[in-house]
Parts: sequence; C-alpha cells; structure tokens
Amino acid sequence: MSLSDLKNELIYHKLEDRYLVLPATGATVGEAAKVLQVDPDAIAKSLVLNVNEQPTVLVLSGNARLDNHHFKEEFRVRPRLLPATEAQKTGERNTLIRSADNHREVSSVTSN
Repeated sequence: MSLSDLKNELIYHKLEDRYLVLPATGATVGEAAKVLQVDPDAIAKSLVLNVNEQPTVLVLSGNARLDNHHFKEEFRVRPRLLPATEAQKTGERNTLIRSADNHREVSSVTSN
C-alpha cells in the first residue's frame, strides 16, 4: 500500500487526524516508541499475511507476537508473510484488527 493509499484509507474511515509524521525513523516498534516517548505496547504494528490467497493485514500491539498455533486454529492455515512486492501491488485489502489481548476481533475493513 502506498502512502497516498494509506492516507486515502484513513480519510475514508474518518481517521486522517491520527496520521503522524515522525521526526525520526519509526521502522521498528522500539524506534517508534522511543521517538513518540511511549511504551512499545502503545504502538501498533502490522503484518501482511497471505490468508487463503487473500492479502490480510494483521494489526497487533507493539510487543505482541503472532502465535502460529492460535492463528492456524482461527484461520485453518499457517500464517505466511506476504512478500513486500506482493503486498504493494494488490488492490484488494482485508484488514483484521484484533484487541490488545489478541483474542477477539475489534473491527474488520475490506476495500477495493
């Protein structure tokens, strides 16, 4: 997803005021937490996975780890990271946002 696609998605969901431009790199959870002066759990991280041939973005709390066993129980497939080149060229996006405890779905967004 390009930066302009991300901004358009945020505007569509009326979340554009939540986009921040960091004064330094925030490539990792640790770096972003340091720049923002917050606990790493206050940072959301995303993983782009291939779930049943659908690119799916999984958003987790900063210190959360993807539990392969629970993921397979939920989706009936092993979690497989989508290569960055594939994630960028897909026009269809499925976003699954889980609660911080990683046990229940908070919201799901699908757009073309």
